[in-house]
Amino acid sequence: MKCSISILHSLLLGGTLCSCCLFGSCNPEEKETQAQILPKEVMIKVLADAHLAEAALQNYHGSKRDSLAILYYEQIFAIHGVRKEDFEYTYDQMRQQPEQLDEIYGEVMARLDSFRTGTHYTPQTIPPQR
Repeated sequence: MKCSISILHSLLLGGTLCSCCLFGSCNPEEKETQAQILPKEVMIKVLADAHLAEAALQNYHGSKRDSLAILYYEQIFAIHGVRKEDFEYTYDQMRQQPEQLDEIYGEVMARLDSFRTGTHYTPQTIPPQR
């Protein structure tokens, strides 16, 4: 199980982080602030929502996919009250501790499974772009 979680989170998060990094806002006028480590519970929720967003984006390509990805990730960060920089910094720190990353990804997968089965599901829908 641990191996399958590692493989799954490597595959899924590769796309998640690529989308997050590529489609994040780049405003040179934003003040630089020190990145903060996000709590584990927040990371689990953000990662689960990011995987749902990536699944929703699978059938889109090109500029439409890019536009939707920007919208989805902005909404995910807003819903959870996190900055993109804090998310990326926290994930980079987690990558340096594989045991912690596996533990968090186990909880992400459990959360996604609960969405699938309808147990403890709280919908956080992302409206489609028109």
